[in-house]
Amino acid sequence: MHQIPLHDKDVNPDGEKKKAHYHLVLNYKGNKSFEQIDEIARSLRAPAPQRISSLTGAVRYLTHMDNPEKYQYDSSNIQTFGGFDLENCLALSTGDKRQALRDMLAFISENNILHLKDFADHCMSEDAPAGWFEILTERNTLFIKEYIKSNWQKQRIDDSDNYYSEK
Repeated sequence: MHQIPLHDKDVNPDGEKKKAHYHLVLNYKGNKSFEQIDEIARSLRAPAPQRISSLTGAVRYLTHMDNPEKYQYDSSNIQTFGGFDLENCLALSTGDKRQALRDMLAFISENNILHLKDFADHCMSEDAPAGWFEILTERNTLFIKEYIKSNWQKQRIDDSDNYYSEK
């Protein structure tokens, strides 16, 4: 059974632990007045509701997906109702995916990754930024594999140049 992630590991900028709390995102197909939503909030003894500018951003905030400096909560604990498409909200935007792919290629170069296995292992580790494993495995594997292969080939050429001297 799923439950809403309890934010019990949040800390203030001064390092003091915040009081445990929940975040709730309400999404309706039709218009709802502030009074209607506030009635729900009051029945839950929650603070006054706030209008959000981005549904995706609000849902991703439930786990701090876009805030790596904050504790990362498990998205499997998010409970949805009424056919809400959680996966779509948690997915990276096209721009985010492009930037993450750029970051991945920079990581490969900077860390002289020569084997796809080493990179895949990193993407599956706790050290990898959120979304890297998904980006690796969703239609980018061939491109990344070829990038790593060319990195390996370039390394071999650079190494062989070191063995030759001018006469």
